[in-house]
Amino acid sequence: WIVSWWPIALIVVLAAGVVAVLFFTGVPVGGIVMKSEEGMPFVAGAGVAVGLTIVTWLSTWLTDTVSLVYFATDFSDASMWLQDWRILAVVVVVSGVLGWLLTNWWYWIIGIEVLLCVIVLLAVCLASQLLHLWIDQTKLQHGEKLRDWRLGLRQSRKTMEEEVASLKKQLEASDHKKKNGGR
Repeated sequence: WIVSWWPIALIVVLAAGVVAVLFFTGVPVGGIVMKSEEGMPFVAGAGVAVGLTIVTWLSTWLTDTVSLVYFATDFSDASMWLQDWRILAVVVVVSGVLGWLLTNWWYWIIGIEVLLCVIVLLAVCLASQLLHLWIDQTKLQHGEKLRDWRLGLRQSRKTMEEEVASLKKQLEASDHKKKNGGR
């Protein structure tokens, strides 16, 4: 849609013209010749940009249709469309109908998406604050009991370790007596 603004469209067409001149003259730019394999992406990109500009000048509905078909290639495999003409026809017809319905509504749609993003961001911030509040309340409510319980566990572990150490000493002493013949 930005290409429908004539200064941008003029820049696109002029840049594509420069690429075309470089392609036909074979002049290398930065060590890349436009007729080579390395230069073909530039030529293809310029061709698509000029094609889109011309389509935009012809009809905004057609631009919306082409854009929706392009977006559809992001969601499914475009090679599948070429295998069966009926799938391609359905995609083009649905994109055409949606393009007709959405012509000149894109700014509203994008605005609504931005508004929804802001609403979701606010909801996430609110949920985060509520979660922090809940954690703080739980800490105040049960923190003392939990700390006492942990201290009790540490004390019982220490007692058990002392008991294990004393039993090991008794076992070593009895083994020592057995080795020395009971003395």
